[in-house]
Amino acid sequence: MTLHLHVTLENREPYTAVIRHSVPRLRVGQLTSKDPVAVKVDPEDPKRIVIEWDR
Repeated sequence: MTLHLHVTLENREPYTAVIRHSVPRLRVGQLTSKDPVAVKVDPEDPKRIVIEWDR
């Protein structure tokens, strides 16, 4: 899926990132509800993001 994420990190301005990521079927509802999801962001390249589904 192509996801448009609004990313907020400590000590940084919020930004929007577009990523392609596979989404487990059981987690699709979590994305459509617009609830926050935990992510890991590469500190050297803030557009490299991985969603932490189990967090």
